[in-house]
Amino acid sequence: MTTHDKDVPMPFHILRMPVLLALAGLLALTLAATVQAGSLQPDSVDVSIAQGQTFTVQRSVTLDATGPAANRVDVFFLADNTGSMGSAVNAVKANAQNILAAIAGDDSRFAGMDVAFGVGRYLGDPREFGSAPDAADRAYQLIQPVTDDADSVQAAINQWYARGGGDIPEANFFALHQVATSGGMTNGEGIHDRGFQTGADTGWRDGAARVIVMFGDAQSHTTVVDIDEAIAALNDNDVIVAAVNTRGSGQGLDWNGQASTIVEATGGVLVNGVQGSLAMVDAILSSVGTVTSRVNLELQARGDTAGIDVSYTCASSEGCNNVPAGDTRVFDMTITGHVLGTYEFETFTPRVSGIVGNDRVTVRECVADIMTRAKTGRVQVVWSDTGAHHYAVQRADDLDGPFEEVVTTTSRYSTYLDIGVENGNTYFYRIVENDARGNAVCQSGVASATPRHMRDRPEPIYHPPVIDSTPPAQATQGQQYLYQIMASDPDGGVLSYHLDTAPAGMTIGSTSGLIQWTPERADGGSQQVIVSVEDPQGLRTTQQWLIQVATINQAPVITSSPITMGRAGQLYEYPVKASDPDGDSILYTLTAAPSGMGIDPATGAIQWTPGDNQSGTFPVEITVADPAGLKAVQSYDLTIEAVNRPPAIVSAPETTATTGVQYQYQVVAEDPDEGDTLSYTLVQGPEGMTLDANTGLLIWTPIAPQAGSHAVEIKVEDAAGLSDEQTFAIAVASSATPPVITSTPVTTGTVGQPYEYALTADADPEAGTLSYALETAPADMTINPASGLITWQPAPSQVGDNTVTVRVSDERGLHTQDSFVIQVSALEVPLEITSTPATSVLAGAQWQYQVTAAGDEGAELTYELVTGPGGMAMNAANQVTWSPVNSDGGPHPVTVRVSDPAGRSVSQSFTLTVVPINEPPVITSTPPANAKVGETYRYQVVAQDPESEPLSYFLGQAPSGMTLSATGLLQWTPGSSQSGTHTVSVQVQDPYGASATQSFTLNVSAENRPPVFQGAPTTTTPVGQAYQSPMTATDPDGDALTWALVNAPAGMTINTSTGKLTWVPGENQIGTHQVSLTVSDGYYILSRSYSVTVVGDLAPPQLGNVPTDTAEVGKQYVYRIVAIDGEGYAVDIQLQSAPEGMTFAEENGIPTLRWTPLEGDCVKQVQLKLEDRLGQTTEPTWSIQVFAAPRKLNRIQCSAQSEACGG
Repeated sequence: MTTHDKDVPMPFHILRMPVLLALAGLLALTLAATVQAGSLQPDSVDVSIAQGQTFTVQRSVTLDATGPAANRVDVFFLADNTGSMGSAVNAVKANAQNILAAIAGDDSRFAGMDVAFGVGRYLGDPREFGSAPDAADRAYQLIQPVTDDADSVQAAINQWYARGGGDIPEANFFALHQVATSGGMTNGEGIHDRGFQTGADTGWRDGAARVIVMFGDAQSHTTVVDIDEAIAALNDNDVIVAAVNTRGSGQGLDWNGQASTIVEATGGVLVNGVQGSLAMVDAILSSVGTVTSRVNLELQARGDTAGIDVSYTCASSEGCNNVPAGDTRVFDMTITGHVLGTYEFETFTPRVSGIVGNDRVTVRECVADIMTRAKTGRVQVVWSDTGAHHYAVQRADDLDGPFEEVVTTTSRYSTYLDIGVENGNTYFYRIVENDARGNAVCQSGVASATPRHMRDRPEPIYHPPVIDSTPPAQATQGQQYLYQIMASDPDGGVLSYHLDTAPAGMTIGSTSGLIQWTPERADGGSQQVIVSVEDPQGLRTTQQWLIQVATINQAPVITSSPITMGRAGQLYEYPVKASDPDGDSILYTLTAAPSGMGIDPATGAIQWTPGDNQSGTFPVEITVADPAGLKAVQSYDLTIEAVNRPPAIVSAPETTATTGVQYQYQVVAEDPDEGDTLSYTLVQGPEGMTLDANTGLLIWTPIAPQAGSHAVEIKVEDAAGLSDEQTFAIAVASSATPPVITSTPVTTGTVGQPYEYALTADADPEAGTLSYALETAPADMTINPASGLITWQPAPSQVGDNTVTVRVSDERGLHTQDSFVIQVSALEVPLEITSTPATSVLAGAQWQYQVTAAGDEGAELTYELVTGPGGMAMNAANQVTWSPVNSDGGPHPVTVRVSDPAGRSVSQSFTLTVVPINEPPVITSTPPANAKVGETYRYQVVAQDPESEPLSYFLGQAPSGMTLSATGLLQWTPGSSQSGTHTVSVQVQDPYGASATQSFTLNVSAENRPPVFQGAPTTTTPVGQAYQSPMTATDPDGDALTWALVNAPAGMTINTSTGKLTWVPGENQIGTHQVSLTVSDGYYILSRSYSVTVVGDLAPPQLGNVPTDTAEVGKQYVYRIVAIDGEGYAVDIQLQSAPEGMTFAEENGIPTLRWTPLEGDCVKQVQLKLEDRLGQTTEPTWSIQVFAAPRKLNRIQCSAQSEACGG
């Protein structure tokens, strides 16, 4: 995603000349290497996000304060090469080396710029070349596509030369369109636009700012490409125009505001009134300097982003367009994860080199598993840690919610004990992942639990961890600080380590307790650290201390380049620039300097005005020191040129001329300062007069309308701008002679064939425009009155001699005639075979060739097969057919012949090749799918060809460094940066081109990493039951793991492949046992030791009191149950069977049975179920004998009760 808004162009500037530049001392041309032009903060992003999560981070781009804002630039020089541009073209050609060297970095405004150049030229508009098929190429020519080869650019500029022209408007708009679009098609909407294109690829580099420096002195045609189409092409391709106009404002390139409109729309610059070499060089450098002083900033991603979306948005209130050097802009980087995996890519800034961030995004699954375990008055919630910033545990009373947050946690143990519940109620739980801002990322499914009541039992007593180590209190800038925390848990639990307060960059191993940190200079002084150690029950112990960080002083650095040239009597200035890496104040001093030179000790500004007697070379040495005395020294030689004096013109001009005759005047000037370079400028002169800026040669050929007197003014100027002028008048005399025909007529023609004769003539300059006419001519012959082109197509009736008389006239009425005879002959039609045969056929297929020929109209032609392979034949319809078989493979000569009644014949011979049926080869081998960084991967490709032909092996898609030998051996040693997946394809081919391709994915694992324990071991187990422990281990490289028991209680074994422990402790093993085990991936061995406590016995729970076995009718039966367990823990009681009406409930915490017998109740059975925490059960059963009430019933009633009960 780009942040560049094409509708917001760079600032538009108009510069007025002259703008003086010091170009002395430019070095030989060498294009600058790319340097970093700023910084990106943070310079890397490494984040893990859940699938479907959107993550945003702010990043800032800061441009360097020195050099151009846009430091990766393509500069394309585009010049008008029509006749009037001779002086301007020569000025650029003569100074091209200095111009290129300055932009490539010799000029401080372009320091560090990664620049490439292109060159082109334009002439008249395409419409000026009529219907010529190469009209577009004649209007605009690409001489050199964008390149960093300085010699090629210089050679291309040397190809410029002024020629042609005519009407004043030129192909400005069309040329700009072609450069911007790399030769694209025009829209066809202009008056004369038939859809022109050159197809010339400008060669713009990706990620470079694009600048066209355009030179011209005339406005543009608008009939092929108008100004709106040109501007659209420039903006669509992000091209800025810097226009150099040799004429004044509103004239030339800027006639009717054309150039002003274009540069304003593209954010460019316009320089008007450029005359002379120095002014031209100054205009070019000023223009490029202006358009590169600001840049439209944006960020883009390149690399592996296939499974994620990455976008960047400008977040600075001032916007990210037109950013000057030294400024900072902020961007929002937004990442959305779609496909699971790890993606490594770069964040970079187009148009600014060297600002690159190395980023990595891991897309992981959301928390997927959640489990609950109900306990008395509490629920344990457990899930797997996914690496989220923190988790929210949510609870609801209904499956469909609403869910309310119970707690948030950053614990990597991923468990929570909910004590805010009531026995007998069902609760529903889910886990929500949150990011650092507290925003929900994703959520798990729902799990439920119902806590049940059990007899209270004593809770175990846990103790907080103990820290036994003492941290180091000293550190040094740039050196690694290490502290291994030594801690233990009295209860034998596994500890975790946390940094509660720490300086930036400090890390701690969450399971190892190893603290690592490399202090930076900004960390100097006291830094507070607070760590905490946590056991599985959440008990913590903290340790805090101060670290004293000592800083290292670094010497200052001088960053500016000295100005090594000056002139006597003129102020010399050099602003020395230096910086101190530590931010210390610095002091500037001159340790060697010519007399009178001084330096500002605080700013480093050097100023000096050398006297007339101080020309020559002087050594200068500058020292920059910080308060600690560390220094940086810069030495250079300063050359002072002597006082400059103006040149003088010493020649006298010729003051007469004649129309049609070239006038020349060699201007001669002398400069009293030996070695000064002089340039010549025509300040005033008649139309068509030119003055060579380097040699001073004045040339002019007056035309007839210019007869009379003309004022001329010439100026000569040295490199410092001192000048002399000469003015004079030229008197032009007129002469006149009739036109002279210079062409030779074409005197032969053929019936039905076009006849053309281009009549040409010469005339003196006063003749004006010539016109052409036919005095005598055959029927249908015509002549173009402006160009003199005669055209005609003779008819059969015009065979023989045809007389023609032509006349050429000038504007003064003078004319010339010429007569000639054209001999017209009849047309004979040649006999020829017009068909073309197919020259190859596949064995088993039918080959056919329909022979056709042309001759005299109406003539009956005869066709025959002269030579051919066996079985080939030609039928009556002149069709040759043949059905070759596999044994016919190879070449076969064939000849056919056609004859006409006049005895003429023509033959056609060719070779027909039969291609045998070929079966492709087959790859029979299977490649290994895995490789390791640093280890050689080998795969021998094995293939078979059905025809046993020799096979060739080719490597298609493959990672860098992989090779495939001629025998099919594939070899590769992956580097450290090549871990991950790579697509590989190999091809096997027989001599006939039949092939087989095998593609596969090769997984490259990084350098081996140790395995990691997962989960905590079970530390308590009941006697007599199988011991189970959830602890496992994983290997980040996918290596196979091997387990071993080092120390274990009797009877315990381990599966060496899976790590599963097997053990059933006996009663004699009740108590605490030590377990030590190891796991290895073949490279690393990890060990873990812990204690496991065997609890309980094998005895089931029992009733602690004897139930009452009698009851009376109408009287409530009550039995308060007492259940006991050998371990003293609570017993779960359930009523299995009971008489109708009996209830079971807790009364003041005591399980109680209540029942009121009715008349007719006799003996009733009661059964309970007792279960301890280890799952041991007992089902006590007893009978209740029901009697009648003794006092309230008479004997008859008692007898009735007894009889009813069978008594």
